[in-house]
Amino acid sequence: MHTLIGAPNRENSEVAHITPKSTPLSILLLFFVEIITFLFVEMNRYYHHQFLDNFDDGPSPQREVTEAELFAFLALTLQMGHKVQDRLEQYWTKLEQPCTPFYGKTMARARYCHILRFLHFTDNKRNGVDRTDDRLWKMRDLFEIIRTNFSKFYNPSKHLAVDEVIVKFKGRVLFKKYIPKKCKCFSIKMFKLCDSYDMNVYLGKDRQRVAQHLTATHTTVTNLTSGVVGFGHKLYRDNFFSSSDLFDDMALKKVSCCRIVRLHRKRMPNDLKSKTRILKRGDNRVRTRGDLIAVVWRDKRGVCLLTNIHDPPTDGNYHDEHGNAIKPAIVADYNRHMGHVDNADRMANSYTASHRTWKWTKKLFFHLLDLAIVNSYILLSSCGGKKISHRFLTHPYQRNAGMGWA
Repeated sequence: MHTLIGAPNRENSEVAHITPKSTPLSILLLFFVEIITFLFVEMNRYYHHQFLDNFDDGPSPQREVTEAELFAFLALTLQMGHKVQDRLEQYWTKLEQPCTPFYGKTMARARYCHILRFLHFTDNKRNGVDRTDDRLWKMRDLFEIIRTNFSKFYNPSKHLAVDEVIVKFKGRVLFKKYIPKKCKCFSIKMFKLCDSYDMNVYLGKDRQRVAQHLTATHTTVTNLTSGVVGFGHKLYRDNFFSSSDLFDDMALKKVSCCRIVRLHRKRMPNDLKSKTRILKRGDNRVRTRGDLIAVVWRDKRGVCLLTNIHDPPTDGNYHDEHGNAIKPAIVADYNRHMGHVDNADRMANSYTASHRTWKWTKKLFFHLLDLAIVNSYILLSSCGGKKISHRFLTHPYQRNAGMGWA
């Protein structure tokens, strides 16, 4: 399902040293070593700005954060995903039952809270920052570093999927979404391309898109697939990303598509709309237009797919020996490949590094850390070495042994 390293038709010299003997930490640092230096600079700059603005002249209350302390901070943050406490202070408690000496031996609680407080990702006083049109300006530099590293060390497989992911957040931010039918009704919404892992954050109405009369889905999918255009990839989408113009545009860029679509959409066959209500369980109905195929199949309820990847199935009614409807190959392929985004999101949330916070920048940073862990696990698994679990990769006791983190 996943392939290793680089971009299509590109030399893979950047990660040629990855072998089955590579350690989890060394692969994680492919994505994160540049970010450690970035955080070291921005956090200390932000701390000095806050000190000058809020304290009188005199010695600084706290020393500058070092890169070694940042590594220890990340190790503790990842470990907290394995042992969830009600409050942050309880990880350093000395009560016998919940006591975990690992935290106190690695870093003092006051020092951890100091780093967490001044975790920052840009220079607020820098000139030339577009703060009006770019709502992600506080995270833009870090976000682009992560995206670049994902594309540099991760080679997309032949089958890709575009879907949305929500990051639970109840604090104040202009682009926060309210989706009442979701369990995470208040959230930051992201669009992801898996398994190559490009991603965008939903920032609200796009003025440039409105000026060009493009749909939101058209703009999102075009931006996410810009790095795989022309290489013959196969893209799977749900009915949210199902405009007809987008389908034709992807075909011109040599990206084949398969998607679920609702029959009331424009340019859909009118006879399929009328026949759906009278279909029986196991019925297939197919219509073609050039390379484009529309398939309606009914099991418990009807489902319609558009594709230019598969061969058209034969019209008719198909059951197995037990009377169950036989699933067409188009539906089976869609179910298999459309789960890339959901599987990655499930892994990222299994042992999440996320904290309760009212700052959206920190919430998004911890989610990006979870994504880096998932990609590191996939890279290490693709090397063909000893099988490890995703839990092992997020556990500082094993992963950081002998590395100087703890």
